[in-house]
Amino acid sequence: MNEMAVQVCPICGLTMPLVRCPNDGSRMMEPGWIYSVLRPLKGGAVVGGRYVIEYEMATGSSSRVYMAIDNITGRSVAVKILAVDTSLDTEPVLARLVQQAQAVAGLTSVHTVTLYDIGSGVSGSFLVFELVDGRLLGEMLEKLRKKHRKMLPDAVCELAAGVLRSLAEAHEAGIVHGNVSPQHIALGHTGCGELTVKLFGFGSVRTEGGRLTRDGVTGVPAYMSPEQIKNQPVDGRSDLYALGVMLYRCVSGKLPFVGKEG
Repeated sequence: MNEMAVQVCPICGLTMPLVRCPNDGSRMMEPGWIYSVLRPLKGGAVVGGRYVIEYEMATGSSSRVYMAIDNITGRSVAVKILAVDTSLDTEPVLARLVQQAQAVAGLTSVHTVTLYDIGSGVSGSFLVFELVDGRLLGEMLEKLRKKHRKMLPDAVCELAAGVLRSLAEAHEAGIVHGNVSPQHIALGHTGCGELTVKLFGFGSVRTEGGRLTRDGVTGVPAYMSPEQIKNQPVDGRSDLYALGVMLYRCVSGKLPFVGKEG
């Protein structure tokens, strides 16, 4: 059996032959990767010649997400700056972004966050999404946990229906999300008080032979299917597994599986 090569955590800098960093859970990467995304953009910076950065919304091991204004349409958008391997030719990277954008942009479900634009610049490759007015499910679950409360059954049913409608369209198009988790679901309310559910995160998939796949092991470990953890081929059933884990947490306040310490 071949031993795994030493990897580097892009967050804490730990070097070990692991898939996930034991310190922060980030995906370990090869030492040659240099992350432009770890250098935050300031307010007023312009991405792609038209998206004016307002403030940072979220950050992760492989991307940063900003609220920005499209200076052509005046629309508020979410701009996701992706990790860039500066040792690689950027043209194939952009070509792959275009390919995945063409597939993801075809998703029209009201429960899927819309992809508006893609591009590449000095800040790195980027994706531009619909800006969702709402809260992340992950933040809501954490707040409920601290109060020793759980989601109401009716709300969980509406959540499940929305995510399933989004995934049904994606799976029909041959698209596997691969990272369904509370941090990729935004919840809001209409003017009538009805719950709105938006699934996002499709922008990190890629196409191969007409199908969409992912590079290596990605996702939040607690919601990853066994085949994902083993870095085996996945299909839509992995998304349904993740959704099942998430719904279990919503109704019970805890995860169905907890790893052993030590």
